[in-house]
Amino acid sequence: AVYRANGEVLACATIVRTANRSPAPVTTLLASFKYSAFVRGAVLLQQPRVSSSATVPAGQTTLLAGLAQRAALATPLNLSWFVSTSPPGSDAFVDSLRCRSAGAVWSPTTANPATCSITVPQDCPQGDIGGRVGPVAVGAVATVARSFAVDPWLPI
Repeated sequence: AVYRANGEVLACATIVRTANRSPAPVTTLLASFKYSAFVRGAVLLQQPRVSSSATVPAGQTTLLAGLAQRAALATPLNLSWFVSTSPPGSDAFVDSLRCRSAGAVWSPTTANPATCSITVPQDCPQGDIGGRVGPVAVGAVATVARSFAVDPWLPI
């Protein structure tokens, strides 16, 4: 999900596993923002594995985002982003309820969100990407903004 500083969620997407086109063992996931009234584009998440049959991560997760505004909100936008506990439901398209079905920020381990920041990333919930690596850029209506981040705390 991507959201404003005041907590208003602008868009959410389901994260799906994609085919690995790399010769190296890599887990690849994609979150596509296709149906949001505000944001369009995608976020690609990749993490190396020990071997092609292993589920154990062998490195940090990289995130590559290419996002643009579907409706003019501001130019440019820097929004926070996070992974939720569940996939979004049909409320993803309802302005007053946007993405509530996706639940809270994913946090399978103990976290201290009060002290979560780029300088104290270990205190962030595992799904709080923005808390650990900073905001994601969202371009103007006709311009896709690209963001790249490395997150050592997000296992995929």
